[in-house]
Amino acid sequence: MSRFLGTTALETTGATVSALRSRFILAADPAVIEARLLLLQAEMVLAGYVLTHLDLAGGGHGHVFVLRTFWAPSALQGVTVTDGGNPFFFRLFLGLAGESGALALARQQVQARAAEIYANGLIETDTYLAGAQLGTRFMCGVMTLPPAD
Repeated sequence: MSRFLGTTALETTGATVSALRSRFILAADPAVIEARLLLLQAEMVLAGYVLTHLDLAGGGHGHVFVLRTFWAPSALQGVTVTDGGNPFFFRLFLGLAGESGALALARQQVQARAAEIYANGLIETDTYLAGAQLGTRFMCGVMTLPPAD
């Protein structure tokens, strides 16, 4: 299920699909989405779930973006947690651009912010891009993890 190296390796069958959960985060500000995701991660990990997938969708006239998250029970048969025991092993960083031409700079800023967190380097495991209606806002992001020791 996961595109970003996966916090889980998951094989679903008809009997287990009902155990999967999805949650949505809506906001116009990248920092708000990042903060809400960290809170959601804490909530879901306490409930016994692991993150398996994220995707980002563009907003409408209100410039609200939607981050869709997918979760699987960590005890579900077929789930192998590969996050080293740290549910915050993967981290999402987002940026915003007012026009498509500014996306490259926004992405560089996102990468620089991520590099500040991971002093020993980082590995980008996935990238995200979504545009708001009428092309007036673009959100970009990277999913990261620290390098192996």
